[in-house]
Amino acid sequence: MAGVLDQFSVEGRVAVVTGASSGLGRRFGRVLAESGALVVAAARRLDRLEALAEEFPNVLAVRADLSTEKDRAALVAQTIDRYGRIDVLVNNAGGGNADPAISEPIAAFRRVVELNLVATFELCQLAARHMIAGGKGSIINIASILGLVSSWPIPNGSYTASKGAVVNMTRDLGCQWARHGVRVNRLFEQEISGKVQKNT
Repeated sequence: MAGVLDQFSVEGRVAVVTGASSGLGRRFGRVLAESGALVVAAARRLDRLEALAEEFPNVLAVRADLSTEKDRAALVAQTIDRYGRIDVLVNNAGGGNADPAISEPIAAFRRVVELNLVATFELCQLAARHMIAGGKGSIINIASILGLVSSWPIPNGSYTASKGAVVNMTRDLGCQWARHGVRVNRLFEQEISGKVQKNT
């Protein structure tokens, strides 16, 4: 008979982690790999991903610029081709511009929204199609407390706007897909950073 903790096990689960070359993304990938998951680690810096893959044979390094539709679709397709499913998606890739709103170029604003919001939505959508077909899945979107409050005195309008949208989008996707067995949750990066620092 399976123990209570078995239902929380990620042993053998296929987990896609974006922004996995450094920081929290690397930490997520490492913890999942140590726990027995089959980790697809995605980011632009392939050398750092390959270093992680050398430590853990259950990590697949995939170079991906997640600000582009092509690489987002390729990441999901490569995961399905390799493992046949996606059980967990951790949307961690993101960035921002510390520019005053009065002078931030619209092109720069769009780039931040594309990476932080549009990429997160599209990866949720692409992964959820496979998860719904399989009747289960877990999506974790890494948001920010700056999605709820101003970043002042640091000017960061594009970042706060995009992360605020991620917070509410996550709520909506969670409601839409819950009946299909797919959980969609958000974590605030500030909360995670504090816990990681306390435990390392």
